[in-house]
Amino acid sequence: MTQAGIGQALLAELCRLPVSDSVRLPSLLDSINEALDQSPAPAHEWRSLQSNLGLELLARLLGISQSSARRYLAGSRTTPDAVAARFQFLAFVVGNLAGAYNDTGARRWFERQRTQLGGKAPVRAIGDE
Repeated sequence: MTQAGIGQALLAELCRLPVSDSVRLPSLLDSINEALDQSPAPAHEWRSLQSNLGLELLARLLGISQSSARRYLAGSRTTPDAVAARFQFLAFVVGNLAGAYNDTGARRWFERQRTQLGGKAPVRAIGDE
């Protein structure tokens, strides 16, 4: 979190907060969580998401080429804002799936048709359009 420059002031406040402050602690933790939710940091998360989904599926879901994905993954190119926003959304989806699926199951989840998506698989709804 601090390496990505997210919520540094909040973390500093958390370090100064007495453990016994049961009134301020929940509010501060909520603020930290919100800061993380609102701050895409793909440079710090590429490896994790690539490990979960594989490079081919990840690139397809992000609507980018595999060669661009490799460059972003290696850090030789900065992830553009539009891709970072999609990346953040995808990280939330994968994070939610992690509670119910292993990596293989999560990959398959993106390939299965969903009634809620008009019969499309998430990979088509997210990555191809």
